[in-house]
Amino acid sequence: MTAQNVFADLKCDQPAALLLKAQLMVAVLDHVKLNGWGANAISPARSALLQQHDFNAFPLEEMVEIAAQLEIRLQIAQRP
Repeated sequence: MTAQNVFADLKCDQPAALLLKAQLMVAVLDHVKLNGWGANAISPARSALLQQHDFNAFPLEEMVEIAAQLEIRLQIAQRP
């Protein structure tokens, strides 16, 4: 195993997208622990799924939308 991307190690389709989604999910959960959800960022039902770490319930696009609604800013770096 390489430890850089577990999804690649597991031979998943689109491992880079899955890793990005996982990183966004962690950022959202960390933000919520510190700051709460804010107004209308996500429905209570979706919030419960996210807090249960239901990774498959959220497509990448939805995680991006949630992060944007919470004004989470991440840096993307390209590896050499």
